[in-house]
Amino acid sequence: MRIVVQQAMSREKCKELCLTSNKITSDGVCFLAEVLNNSEALKDLSLWNNRRCDSGVVYLAQVLSIDNNTLKILNLGKNRITDVGAGELAEMLRKNQTSTELYLGENEISDKGVKMLVESIENNNTNVEI
Repeated sequence: MRIVVQQAMSREKCKELCLTSNKITSDGVCFLAEVLNNSEALKDLSLWNNRRCDSGVVYLAQVLSIDNNTLKILNLGKNRITDVGAGELAEMLRKNQTSTELYLGENEISDKGVKMLVESIENNNTNVEI
């Protein structure tokens, strides 16, 4: 993970990174979040089907809460995210005005989690589509 992300982000200045179905660990997501914090190019990140649960979402949400990143599209579908992770993402959306698309299909988010996300978007970030 470290090598792939370093090559893609540091040297190539990639705008799109698809890490679908790679069984990325929490350590991998933590490293990715660190790199995202310093990215000036990445606009689209797909972590579909990595089963990262809420623990991985926490790392990403903290970094993406800083509104100086360039990431516009984040795909976290099929990652076993629950209302806890949805709450983290809702908090991130309150602060982040850069993101425009957030994909959360095939997760374990209940009506409560959806409500948190919708309220965050309606009240704080009208740029986002879920």
